[in-house]
Amino acid sequence: MGKIMRNDEFLPDASVTSDKSELKARQSARIKEIAEALVAEGISALDQQAKALGLSRSTTWTIVKGNHKNSGLSAAIIKRMLSAPQLPSRVRLKIFQYAHEKHAGHFGDSALRLRKFQARLSAILKDMPRFGVQRSVFRQTTQAREGQAVVSLAARRRAANE
Repeated sequence: MGKIMRNDEFLPDASVTSDKSELKARQSARIKEIAEALVAEGISALDQQAKALGLSRSTTWTIVKGNHKNSGLSAAIIKRMLSAPQLPSRVRLKIFQYAHEKHAGHFGDSALRLRKFQARLSAILKDMPRFGVQRSVFRQTTQAREGQAVVSLAARRRAANE
């Protein structure tokens, strides 16, 4: 009649969990790159960083230290940073790279969260070339990363099945 299910059948697949944690680790690394770009521009004091990003000290501290929420930077925070008049171009580029990857769904966000993010940020991302960032460079970088991720995931799945 009915199949009796064991408790371990309800547990999430370990590969799914590790993939999700890898995506979140990648997201965290991208956010830390924004902080590193600030330091590379000679902006190392928290007050200076907050002023350059156009954010409060506490929000800047969260970004710089990597203690941000699991969902990453919101569209509102990204808009505030990009509208800051004193934002160095290197930092702006890192923010655009982060926003582009999040927009493309590279950080494991749910479909609903991704649609909301895309809707809130699409107008800003369309202006990307205005700041000297070429879309083709992003496309090539994104395609290369996606290809590496697919190969890596396929290799892990093959190893798990053997």
